[in-house]
Amino acid sequence: MKSSPSEFLVATGVIGLCLAIALVTAPFITESDKVMIFLGGVILVAFRAHGAASVTAALLGVMAFNFFFVPPVHTFVVDEARYILTFVTMGAVGLLVSTLVWRYRGRVEAERQQRDEAAQTELVLQTERLRNSLLSSISHDLRTPVGSIVGTAELLKDELPGLSREQREELLSSIHIEAQRLQSLLENLLQMTRIEGGGLRLRRDWHLTEELVGAALHRIEGLIEGRKVTTELTREMVFVDETSITTALTNLLENAARYSPPESPLEVVATLESGTLRLEVRDRGVGLAGEDIPKLFEKFERGSRTVDSAGSGLGLSIVRAVVEAHDGEVYASDRDDGGAVFGMIVPQKSLPGPPSLEDP
Repeated sequence: MKSSPSEFLVATGVIGLCLAIALVTAPFITESDKVMIFLGGVILVAFRAHGAASVTAALLGVMAFNFFFVPPVHTFVVDEARYILTFVTMGAVGLLVSTLVWRYRGRVEAERQQRDEAAQTELVLQTERLRNSLLSSISHDLRTPVGSIVGTAELLKDELPGLSREQREELLSSIHIEAQRLQSLLENLLQMTRIEGGGLRLRRDWHLTEELVGAALHRIEGLIEGRKVTTELTREMVFVDETSITTALTNLLENAARYSPPESPLEVVATLESGTLRLEVRDRGVGLAGEDIPKLFEKFERGSRTVDSAGSGLGLSIVRAVVEAHDGEVYASDRDDGGAVFGMIVPQKSLPGPPSLEDP
């Protein structure tokens, strides 16, 4: 590799510094010590510079030692043959060290390049796997609701004879549920796109947990139709971003509804203690396998006990991203009496007090 002008300046400066040290300490050290000072400079330059700069340092070291310390001083004339051997040894050692350093640096750079290439290849593979997982998940999850909506709509369009009013309402309800499912999937995809692109911007304000939970339940009303949903909510106001927290809570509720029996109850609990909001969704499903819990909030991860249920694997990862943006954390656990608990902990920062509930 070619040396840059700055590296030649470094080589000259280092040898100049070695010369100054040798001149100052000359009365107290031997000629061998002076030679070692210059060799030390050559080695230092070899580690800091490339090719020609290292050779220049070695030559300058020999010339400086000859001019200032070999009789007759301040000339390049050599009266004693033994100094010729000293010069040759200095130059040879300097060049040898430089060569060894170049080779070492070359191997290090080659290994670094190989690691970088391997890391880049792995990144490409991970991106491809992620893309394939996303496309596979989306194609499956889109096909199901779209196919159901199209098929049901065709039945209504054909106005089959003998189709009662109750049957028509049931078909319309099916369309509504599948449309909500499709809307939820698209919202999750858009939300994940914003999160991955750094576009999640929080607009915190004071809200009642009743409003947040009510909005989330309204979004999935078709999915939880016929279920008993109980709520236990704090009456105090909380300082959160309404849109993102509602989305996160919707995903927790949808997750609980999809992975528990249709007739089983759901519970939503919100508490505010010691300046910390805790929101939990509890179900009576099959529960969680212990080994699944640490990875449930990763993208495209789903519990081993839920393989037969549809889902993109994005909902819980969005919950985690939203909660972490609020400087909080998520968690999941089994219930002692059956079912699972998914929750979020959202710290409430020290802020001016919330508005009074009596305020207009």
